[in-house]
Amino acid sequence: MKSQPVRTAVYIVALSPYLTAAVAIALTAAASSSSEPTRLTAQPSLLDIANNKADVIILEELTPQLADALDLNGFKNAFPYQALEPGEYGSGVGIWSRFPITLSERIEGFRLKMVSADIAIPGAQQDTVFVATHLPAPWPQDTEPWRDEIERLPATIQAIKDHADGRAVIVAGDFNATYDMAPFRNLLTNGFASAAA
Repeated sequence: MKSQPVRTAVYIVALSPYLTAAVAIALTAAASSSSEPTRLTAQPSLLDIANNKADVIILEELTPQLADALDLNGFKNAFPYQALEPGEYGSGVGIWSRFPITLSERIEGFRLKMVSADIAIPGAQQDTVFVATHLPAPWPQDTEPWRDEIERLPATIQAIKDHADGRAVIVAGDFNATYDMAPFRNLLTNGFASAAA
């Protein structure tokens, strides 16, 4: 089988003087018929940006093959701390960090995988909580699974925020929504704001 191209949209966000995060949206692995990891030569920009600009990487659509390919291409060396939940057919997510992950947990109850990681950022008084999320698409399939999950997500991130007990919480990923959708705007309450705004 011929390899598929890698698609990426990478956002670099300066979160504080101590932390820069790269959030890569909709990364699709180079797929082949082999179970062996492949070199990611089709799109080196993600690797270059990550290695040169980011302290934390959050990816969705993470497959086991992509996780292996990223390790083969140096992610494990540049980002030795990982909270990965790869899944078949792009259902997984992952968090890579240059800084220690002190706790990671899979967040249950959603169709696609979700994971959180507490990261000890140098200079920060407390660990920062990162959440990698990916909601199902509202189109072309039935919109009910997306609507159900995006309506439940505010309670989930509020519970994470409550458990964080005053620490910073950063939720990143593919919400399959835009600001003009009311369910997405409902996420931007109780102290949460869009980094894209």
